[in-house]
Amino acid sequence: MKTSKTKNLIIIKCLTLFFIFLALPQFSNAIDHLGLKIVKGAYSDESIIAFRTGATESFDPPFDAHKLFSNNASVPSIYSKSLENYSLSINSLPPLDLSVQIPVYLKFNNSGTFTINIENNVSLPNLLVQLVDLRDNSVYEINGAQMMFSFNASGAETGASAWFEIRITPTNIQPVVTASGPLTFCSNDSVVLTSSQGDSYLWSTGQTTCSVTVKTSGEVSVTVFDSNGNSAISDSLSITVIPAPVAVINTIGNSSFCPGDSVILYAGYAGIYVWNTGETSNSITVKSAGSYSFTLWNQNNCSAVSQTVIVDILASPIPEITSNTSLAFCDGDSVILNSSCAELFFWSNGQNTKSITVKTHGDYFVKVIDINGCMGYDTVEVRVNFLPLVDLGPDSDLPAGSEVILDAQNSGSTYIWSTGVTTQDITVNTPGEYFVKVTDALGCSNSDTIDFNLIIGIEKFSQEIIELQVFPNPNNGRFNLSFKPFDSDQVMVGIYNNTGKQIMWEKINGTESYNNNFDLSTMAPGVYFFKLMYSENTITKKIMIQ
Repeated sequence: MKTSKTKNLIIIKCLTLFFIFLALPQFSNAIDHLGLKIVKGAYSDESIIAFRTGATESFDPPFDAHKLFSNNASVPSIYSKSLENYSLSINSLPPLDLSVQIPVYLKFNNSGTFTINIENNVSLPNLLVQLVDLRDNSVYEINGAQMMFSFNASGAETGASAWFEIRITPTNIQPVVTASGPLTFCSNDSVVLTSSQGDSYLWSTGQTTCSVTVKTSGEVSVTVFDSNGNSAISDSLSITVIPAPVAVINTIGNSSFCPGDSVILYAGYAGIYVWNTGETSNSITVKSAGSYSFTLWNQNNCSAVSQTVIVDILASPIPEITSNTSLAFCDGDSVILNSSCAELFFWSNGQNTKSITVKTHGDYFVKVIDINGCMGYDTVEVRVNFLPLVDLGPDSDLPAGSEVILDAQNSGSTYIWSTGVTTQDITVNTPGEYFVKVTDALGCSNSDTIDFNLIIGIEKFSQEIIELQVFPNPNNGRFNLSFKPFDSDQVMVGIYNNTGKQIMWEKINGTESYNNNFDLSTMAPGVYFFKLMYSENTITKKIMIQ
């Protein structure tokens, strides 16, 4: 603490501020006062600050006196001001209740060395009277009846600002601060500090209520003011805040996953864990949708709650296999199986395309994977129906005057013979080739052809004797037909469809070899018949156009 001495020297190079702060309990009507005097060389000026009953902080005509400033530039001035900002040589204030602060102003016109004399006539006991230099906030105690110190000033002072402040503070009155709990606590907690009674409050935290909530470490005190603006400062309380742990959920895997998968949630901090699922390990494996979090306690018993992680179970794709036709078809046909959209396709036959062509009987399934990697399955059954078995027997001879019954069997089916008959069987009594197409109840068709050859004398007149050939057969409608000559010069040859309609015919000389190219590529694919006819004999040859 700096004490007042007559040899104190303060160098002032700019406008500085000093304050006097007084805080007293109420006392009798005796006039307690402070005498202030400034001296420079042979010149001086005085001012009085008094405390008396009936006086106010405003200008009081019965008690206060205006300051008269000298016209002599060498005379310095010392004075105070009222609330109305009057410059006063005598400033009377109310009797002291608590602390009081009194600004003191200086005015001079030239630089030099100045001396301040303070006469202390405040008679109340247990008072701390101080002089505050507001330039550097130096505080000097006025312990005795008088105080004197000198300082140098350069330039002039207009008196616009206070230089000093005098404080008078009761030494036996101090605010008491009580705490709602321990002064050491976790960072997610707090303590409420409450001051003893006053008219107004100013905490070191900047708050102005009777109670404050403190959440940070540091020294906390309160200044309590009475109705007259007098104040007192409490002792400081030391607040210590212990950092809370950091509770963060990390994930191994995606928090949104396909059915049957899982995600691992874990926390890296050491401590005691309690998940909202009730588990107490530092990691959990989650397979169900929901919200997940945990509370963490560290060694100081401070706790923190983690963020909430939302776990979603993605919907699996539901593929659907569709077909371009019935899943039941006849042998030799096929069906196209098409899967609904996905990212990847895996068929049971090993193919990986969106669509596959199936020709055989069986169960076919597809596994699809969507953009999230989730899988789905679908299965269909493909049924291949057998063709009806049609067998008219081997080609044979048909002696003149005889007849044969041809039976296509497969009762309940529909029939179409080359003769145009639609019954199950027909009776044949003339040589030639006979063809039947059978369609069963499932819509599957099959056919067969039989040749009957005419016997002439003891020799057989047939395709084998004349070497009747069609090449290629089957064909695309373009083919060659040839046979060897025989002993007839009047021969008719023709081509017919399977309904017996004539496509072409011509008359040739049978004693010469026959070799001719035909182009029936414009005709519809199917079974056609070549017929060689002479006298009462007919040879028939089946031609297949694909």
